[in-house]
Amino acid sequence: MDKIYIIIHGFAGGLYEIEPLYDFLQSENLNVHCITLAGHGKTRKDLSGFSYKDWIESAVVQVKNIKKEYSKKGENAELNLIGFSMGGLICANLTDYFDISKIVFVNTPVYYWKIGQIVKNIFSDIRQRSYSNINHYRQSFAKAPFKALINFLILLNKTKDKFSSVCVKRANPLILQCLDDDTVKSKSAGFIKNKIGANARIIYYKTGGHRVFYNETADKVRDKICTDIYDYLQK
Repeated sequence: MDKIYIIIHGFAGGLYEIEPLYDFLQSENLNVHCITLAGHGKTRKDLSGFSYKDWIESAVVQVKNIKKEYSKKGENAELNLIGFSMGGLICANLTDYFDISKIVFVNTPVYYWKIGQIVKNIFSDIRQRSYSNINHYRQSFAKAPFKALINFLILLNKTKDKFSSVCVKRANPLILQCLDDDTVKSKSAGFIKNKIGANARIIYYKTGGHRVFYNETADKVRDKICTDIYDYLQK
């Protein structure tokens, strides 16, 4: 049976967030695809025009289309999902629509905004005169309209119980969390693990930040995470 691997980006993000992981898995000759959630990857106005239901529905439609391409070839492909940040919440919701073989949750939120780490990052920017983190925070707040933030919170609350569903447990998920993540508190990984139970495995990384695949200073950690994801998917 052929295998399909689908990567889903985070809230107010786009394909650029997950491109390094896509490139890595593609270099390993996996049938890997990326999808873009409704309203994402464009403008702030576009994002505000869609609800969390639209995000889920757009993911369902795109996954169906990807699976359809394989069915045209007479193949019954096994579906595997990788969700970065909010993309992990979308992955959990997709188990309502598809049989999922494996799921990877990367820096997936339950508890968010690690204020202490944000302050630490800002002072680090000031000392080093790099301002990369400060610019990221400014851009993040600028491109996330209030309506979209509310829909993110609704999605988060509605997804918490899905982690304990039979469909998620059956996928034997891998949970990856960077301890210096400034957006998602590391106890989120523990919450997800406790909901899933013994079927799930957690790997923590000391560094990498939230945008581990897109973080210019996270090369070594990014390579390790990509390798850990690949090893899990090949088991």
